[in-house]
Amino acid sequence: MMASVVRSNLSKRLSLFSVILVAFIPYSHAHQWFSQVSCPTKIDALIPYGSPFDTTHAVHKTMKRCRNVTELSIQRVLLGCTDVFVRFNLPFALDGSDRYLSAPRVLRLDGYEFDDVEWQSIAPRHLSWAEEDGSWPTSTSSNPIVTWALDRYYRARMFVDWVQAQWNPAEHWYGVSGRAEAWYRWRHVAKTQRSKDNMALWLDAMDFSHVDTLSVRRYRSPITKPNGTAFFHRLPKELTSLKSLTIGGRWDDEKTGSYMQEDETSRPPRALDFILALPAESLTSLAWSGSGTCDNAVFEAVLRHHGVSLKQIEWTSSEIDHYPRPIFSTSQLRSLRNRTPELTDLAIDLTRENNDWPYEKLAALAESVPNLANLTIYLNLGVEQTKNQTAIVDRTDFPYPEIYPLAQPLLTIEAGRKMFNFLYKSQPNSKLVTVTFREGDWRSPYPRGWHRNESWMTNLQTWVSCSILGPDGIRVEDGEPSCRADRYNDRLHRSWSEDIARNK
Repeated sequence: MMASVVRSNLSKRLSLFSVILVAFIPYSHAHQWFSQVSCPTKIDALIPYGSPFDTTHAVHKTMKRCRNVTELSIQRVLLGCTDVFVRFNLPFALDGSDRYLSAPRVLRLDGYEFDDVEWQSIAPRHLSWAEEDGSWPTSTSSNPIVTWALDRYYRARMFVDWVQAQWNPAEHWYGVSGRAEAWYRWRHVAKTQRSKDNMALWLDAMDFSHVDTLSVRRYRSPITKPNGTAFFHRLPKELTSLKSLTIGGRWDDEKTGSYMQEDETSRPPRALDFILALPAESLTSLAWSGSGTCDNAVFEAVLRHHGVSLKQIEWTSSEIDHYPRPIFSTSQLRSLRNRTPELTDLAIDLTRENNDWPYEKLAALAESVPNLANLTIYLNLGVEQTKNQTAIVDRTDFPYPEIYPLAQPLLTIEAGRKMFNFLYKSQPNSKLVTVTFREGDWRSPYPRGWHRNESWMTNLQTWVSCSILGPDGIRVEDGEPSCRADRYNDRLHRSWSEDIARNK
């Protein structure tokens, strides 16, 4: 009994001591101490402004130390003037010695630099006394003293060069950035090993066979895009459990020449190679935003490879980034009948046709996807084609009063209910449950630090959602569907309708 009391008091004193100790430790050290104690099941890294994972080094250490991480998300944000040393990929050892204990099921990567070869950035300029690869000569003598002396000699020469380089801003940067130290550490690693890109090193360090949900979005910059042999050829073979894939962008190599949006449909997106590299009929969910194409060859290739197993498809392109948006044809929508027998959830882009709703394509959807339960349609908020009637409305409640061209008819609750009823009656077995109509900017939001003002539609979202489910969640077989819209949508369109009526 006495021993138990002593242990209890000792435990309390140690806990109090720990609290007092941490109170006097600088924040950065205390933060690191607490990070070492716990092992999270989910890592949500926002680089470089997230917390507690605001660096890839913090993510790297946790993945090496913890076994229970099931979700890993790495997202980059806008750099500031003081963030010049920030890296956006995991800092693997170039000798391939790193091993991750965790094998996550969910992996989300936004702006990750897959094809970065670190050795290329840390290798110094070639010196007259150095080897071709930038390293200094090594002794072939078996005498350890000779080996040590030669190593010290070239280390001294490097130090002399470093002192001289302090007067050269570029050379000074190389020294203070830590690249010189990294080069010295990895200089004897075999050329084939140290030349591996970041994705190849990651594949060596982690078991990807447990990943069932993968999201890869490219950063809004031509510099960062999924690329490299390891990413396009090795990674798909390791994703043996993958069921859900989300892709953002086309992943085209825009460095090779000037980028012209009108050339998008003339060449298949590079992301298609990744989709087709996965095992056939392995995906149950595919979401592809910003593909910039509805080309029949691309569409058919995806459906031939994964259509039989797909239960969810999202294929959309923002009208802000793509003008005009690519839209599936009626024949393409009808081909879903034979290509996607398991499809229950669908999200696609449609436009108004002849100043009316696209009833022909709505009918094709309802008739060709008999198991469709949830449908999301992204309509055009602005005028995409001259055949659409233009409504010029002065929006004085926006930050900058301008004249905005709005597509008609306007999306209202009544319009949403009308289209839902049309779809519901056109579907043979009436399995439709929910239809959501969206307009405006529905792209993935920029992370903290980003501010965009690309269009008058930027950050403007309107939607109408109709469902056959009652308040209790039970399907209502008879009667009108319940429809709702966000309050901003309702106020916005009511104001637009009033403005249009006055202008007629």
